[in-house]
Amino acid sequence: MIGVLDNSFKTGAARCVEKPRPPLMTDEPQIETAVLEANEAFYSAFARGDFDAMGDIWGKAGPIAVEHPGSARTLGRGEVLQSWRMILRAPPPLTATVEDVIADEDQWAVICQEDLGRVVLRMVNVFHQEDGVWKMIYHGPAPDRRLSS
Repeated sequence: MIGVLDNSFKTGAARCVEKPRPPLMTDEPQIETAVLEANEAFYSAFARGDFDAMGDIWGKAGPIAVEHPGSARTLGRGEVLQSWRMILRAPPPLTATVEDVIADEDQWAVICQEDLGRVVLRMVNVFHQEDGVWKMIYHGPAPDRRLSS
């Protein structure tokens, strides 16, 4: 299921919310589907607290960064993964919903709404292809207004 992932505020167990897949938002449906699947894998690893899966999602070939809410930007694979190791020890309840997809030739961004129960955030996840696989290279706050291509 692509679109929404919920790790259940009541039980803490990862589960997908039954919601129809959003309509394609770009002119490249095969790539968009692959990027949305990579985005779903990110939220699934997050919801399960699966550090190994999280490590597989992040890029290895170039620079990466993360901006966790309330924290400064973290740069570099080692530092980014260490930040996730801390968060994934007790991942917060999370519902993530895809709002928009923005693409250029090399990078794709997925704008998501993250409902953490007490706060709802808009986050952007940026992906770049490495050896034929879409890898995350950035996760952080989205601008306040809707982006469009």
